[in-house]
Amino acid sequence: MTGIPEGTYELKYAAGFDWVEDQGFRVDPSFNEFEKTFQYTEQQSAEEIRYHDISITLHPVIGGNVRTRKISREEFLKGHHQTLP
Repeated sequence: MTGIPEGTYELKYAAGFDWVEDQGFRVDPSFNEFEKTFQYTEQQSAEEIRYHDISITLHPVIGGNVRTRKISREEFLKGHHQTLP
């Protein structure tokens, strides 16, 4: 991905079955949010830009350092410029 401004980000995601463009998941949709925020930074030198690498998984990992919580569809869509019907 390119063009991501530096900042602190919340990460939300949707899961389910039977994905339909402009509708979302039609079967068993769930909406989740990571309980901590993610800080994205860049450092520029004369030759290069070094960026803060962020890796996540959407399933629990033994020894992982963050949890997720279930949220409503309305909470998931809050602040989105494009929303699903």
